[in-house]
Amino acid sequence: MKRFAARIDGRRLLLRELSLWDMWPIIRLLRNKDLTRFHVAPVRAFRWPRLVRKLIRLFRLAHTYSLAFWHRLRPGATRGQYKLAIVYKDTGQVVGVVTLTDVFFDKDCASIGIWVGRDFWAKGVMYEAEALIIRWAFETLGLERISGNVHPENVASIITMKKLGFDVVDAYGQVKDNTGKTVDMWKVVLSRERFKAA
Repeated sequence: MKRFAARIDGRRLLLRELSLWDMWPIIRLLRNKDLTRFHVAPVRAFRWPRLVRKLIRLFRLAHTYSLAFWHRLRPGATRGQYKLAIVYKDTGQVVGVVTLTDVFFDKDCASIGIWVGRDFWAKGVMYEAEALIIRWAFETLGLERISGNVHPENVASIITMKKLGFDVVDAYGQVKDNTGKTVDMWKVVLSRERFKAA
């Protein structure tokens, strides 16, 4: 199995491993209510003290296990996850995070997730970052299918995913979003063939 490339370069963006130095920029981005309103985590998860504790734990794990688990999986491993910072190449500014989770190498599939800071919406950042990691997942990891979950009112995310070739396949059940509203989250799926054709 190929090892994880420490960086994925795009036209404007760089996707790279999370580092401890990214923690505070990411905390600042996550404090924006417009950004977190489509999340399904409880509202209390984004309150300042709890958010800081959760992110400190996350970044400690990332720092400790990045070489062994997150980004350089052992040969023969059947499951993994990748959490990458989205960075502007010209300034080095962290603008969001993109993830591939539930990466099942024996089933050739994974789940994608992404968020981008409010100040960087409507600038093509989400499209470019998702296209980069999807292409890498198909070409480097050899995956055949990527799925994701989308809030039905997150119009920008839905439009971006449709541009990339994702199909809405199901509403997977009612959950409460960050505003306390009960919604049917949408499941979207992208095959290697559909991505090439998009």
